[in-house]
Amino acid sequence: MTRWIERDAKAMQRKSRKHQVRDLDGGLYEVTSGASGEAYTVNMCGGVTSCTCDWGKWTAVGEPTVCSHVLAVHRYLARQDGRMISAWSRESDAAKQKRIQEYLGQGVTVTKSLMKMYK
Repeated sequence: MTRWIERDAKAMQRKSRKHQVRDLDGGLYEVTSGASGEAYTVNMCGGVTSCTCDWGKWTAVGEPTVCSHVLAVHRYLARQDGRMISAWSRESDAAKQKRIQEYLGQGVTVTKSLMKMYK
């Protein structure tokens, strides 16, 4: 198992909100960076998430990639279910939220909660 440096999940989450996600079908997503305009492909099928960005290229084969592009896809999918996500660098902080949790890998956990509807 690879040991990861602690990631700033909140910074990645803020960055991910600026990205645009397009579903390519079959578990593939095109994510356009809100900062650079570059397009990356996120692969969510096969049990191991990958991304074509620089961070993803340096991730060991068989290890999940967790970058802002992957978080953007998780946010996109959560919104399809009427949920929103929050990213956490420590599982203990995520556990305090008492919400659905999913460990993505590389030290990042997301929690999912229902979106609040305002009138």
